[in-house]
Amino acid sequence: MHQGESVVGKFGIVLTDSDRGKCLEVNLTYPRRPGKYPLIVFSHGAFGSKDGYGPLVQHWSENGFIVARPMHQDSLRYFAKERIANPETTKHFASSDERKTSLDAAFENFRKRSFHNWKARPLDISFLLDELDRLEEKLAQQKVCIDRDLIGVGGHSFGAHTAQVLAGTILGGSHQLEDSRPRAFLLISPQGTEEGFDGKSPTDESSWARFSRPTMSITGTRDQGREGQDYTWRCHPYLYSPPGDKYLVVIKDGFHGLGGIAGRHFQGAGPNNAEHVSLVQNISQAFWQAYLGESSEALSFLRSMAREDARIEFSTR
Repeated sequence: MHQGESVVGKFGIVLTDSDRGKCLEVNLTYPRRPGKYPLIVFSHGAFGSKDGYGPLVQHWSENGFIVARPMHQDSLRYFAKERIANPETTKHFASSDERKTSLDAAFENFRKRSFHNWKARPLDISFLLDELDRLEEKLAQQKVCIDRDLIGVGGHSFGAHTAQVLAGTILGGSHQLEDSRPRAFLLISPQGTEEGFDGKSPTDESSWARFSRPTMSITGTRDQGREGQDYTWRCHPYLYSPPGDKYLVVIKDGFHGLGGIAGRHFQGAGPNNAEHVSLVQNISQAFWQAYLGESSEALSFLRSMAREDARIEFSTR
């Protein structure tokens, strides 16, 4: 590698899901060193995109992971495309207030559809895992390949819900979207017991009974839920899952954006905080190294860091 060249490479790819009649846009980030690496699939929060979460993705790939970021149907980029394609957006409005009212109504419709169609997100990730041959065709040009026995899935906010579903969360009595291929799950700002995004897929204290695989939940003491719940609501996946390789990290004074992990500001994210971003980077990295990198040293580091750092509350079971 030449001096000054990035240790991380990236490319975009579009995967065609003929069964669902859709195209899935994916960004792939990888170590720019020949070798076989674990794969992390990361699901963005509501209205995000495949380009988000650079602070986490860059850190993970620099430390030996391939990271795939699919763009789900709720991305604001798709909302923008809908608006451009809609004749209503080009008509003359009598005032800026009228234009704003039209935009607000269109977005509210888009928002409701996005949450109602939550099942599309885990299906996106399962489809992506079906298409690893396509990803590796491009990775092969860099002499990089995926270790298919070492796959992790993570997500933030709505993306954490997506990861939970793949881990086996029982929603409305069903766990039909569970995927057996991921080995470990990272839930950043996950959801607790609730009626569900569509009102038909509730969770209760028994919903995490199938969480047999290693799982880490990360939240902050100022990370409120959609209905104003305090952060302890986001601890439910940890509290109600069976013991064994389960971790909970609570960052003191951490907001929903956890200092800027998304790489962009959004409503409710809270202030930027480089220390909080660094904490999420290092703790999540240790988790991935322990369970995808199969590193006992990483697990020891994770536990010792948690004991020694006064900025977090750490629990394991």
